[in-house]
Amino acid sequence: MKLLREGEDGAVQIIDAINLEKTLALFPNAVEMVGEFPDEFFRSAWQLSSSSLVINLNKAKELCHEKRRTKRDSLFAPYDKIIAAQIPNTDTAAVEQARQDIRDGDALVQQSIDSATTTAELKTIIENYEAI
Repeated sequence: MKLLREGEDGAVQIIDAINLEKTLALFPNAVEMVGEFPDEFFRSAWQLSSSSLVINLNKAKELCHEKRRTKRDSLFAPYDKIIAAQIPNTDTAAVEQARQDIRDGDALVQQSIDSATTTAELKTIIENYEAI
């Protein structure tokens, strides 16, 4: 039997209760889980709603923005090295254009995340962006 409780940090804790009576004595605010686990992709956005787990859409969007920022940083990295090295005879205009192209693409992803209304949309947006 799975029990759910909200930890002091606000994260959902899942307790696998072998002895229900003893477990509830240790965790009196735990509730028996009803339903299935939501998408693990959004684990940090799970929240307890009555006796089931749901995904908080705003937290899911923030998680996606974190993933977007990480991907953007990895796309920028090779160009940042070129700019930082200031290698003579480097076409810095082309490097800056590449960086601007990354910014433009990232802005579209950011807008898509902000306007998404479901976690399925969010997951597709991030999976497509991370595949670049």
